[in-house]
Amino acid sequence: MQKKDLINYLRGIILGFAVFGGAVYSIVLPALGRMMAESLPYFAAYYPAWLIFICLTAIPCFAVLFYAWKVTEEMKIKTAFTEKTASHFKKMSYWALGDTLFFAMGNLVFFLLKGLGIVYFFASLVAVFMGFAVMVSTAALSHLAHEAAVLHEQSELTI
Repeated sequence: MQKKDLINYLRGIILGFAVFGGAVYSIVLPALGRMMAESLPYFAAYYPAWLIFICLTAIPCFAVLFYAWKVTEEMKIKTAFTEKTASHFKKMSYWALGDTLFFAMGNLVFFLLKGLGIVYFFASLVAVFMGFAVMVSTAALSHLAHEAAVLHEQSELTI
């Protein structure tokens, strides 16, 4: 696969996640919250706070997509193995960790306040696991990009 095609595919995936994420946060999650409020009387009082909480979790998700786009820009100008790219991956990792911890703690608070049922709480752990997977993956990519940058710098010094 050509580099140009790879970059275009990555950008398509990033844009797809942005559109899909926007739809999930603006349509699916509010509808899910309304359904929960209708079927779980104890949740109805917490729905407005829960919706604000959920919307706040979107910010780090889109920040990760922003830095992923920046990585594709680095790939386009042939500077993918630099400290700058490693920094982008590190920032993605921090955003993912922050969002994951915020989401997990927020759901725990709603659960302890009896504003979230046990089934929904345990279902939310799937999202927590996915957040940690993104965090670990981007941290690993940051490490690899850093190592590649060091090797690239060393090879330039030997020539």
